[in-house]
Amino acid sequence: SSGFKYPSKFKKRSVPMRVLSIINHSLFDILGEKRFGVTMELLGRRMARELLSEWSVRYESKLPSNWAEVLGDLPEMIEGTFDANVWIRRALDNTADIVVEECPLCDEISNYDVNMCQLLIGFISVVVELAGYSEDEISVIETECNAIIGQGYCVFRINLSK
Repeated sequence: SSGFKYPSKFKKRSVPMRVLSIINHSLFDILGEKRFGVTMELLGRRMARELLSEWSVRYESKLPSNWAEVLGDLPEMIEGTFDANVWIRRALDNTADIVVEECPLCDEISNYDVNMCQLLIGFISVVVELAGYSEDEISVIETECNAIIGQGYCVFRINLSK
């Protein structure tokens, strides 16, 4: 144990097996990130698309045009690891950027020297694009990792210019 204490406003969460299985399935991509040009952001996008695709299959429908209809089910899909409701609602409620103050993934993949913030940025970017923002309207304005790998406490912002 590193003795790291989570700030009181954060609670430690475990990564659901579904997300871990996607990551493990893409383990070659993670380990070969530099060699094969697969970035963590791209992997995050891949994870989001796979999870959302699974959502649409489960409910036998395409993603609804009204994003609010998705919000009730998305956290269940990913078992609460990503607080999608808060992040996306914050984006849609005319807030300039999304601040993600918790990254639970570092804990689970601490054996790999990777930037999990970038994976989350990719994940959230896909979700936000589906909410009606085009890719060129999303720009990462800050990536700040407050964690030694394994502590799982990160902050980053995605700027929404819309």
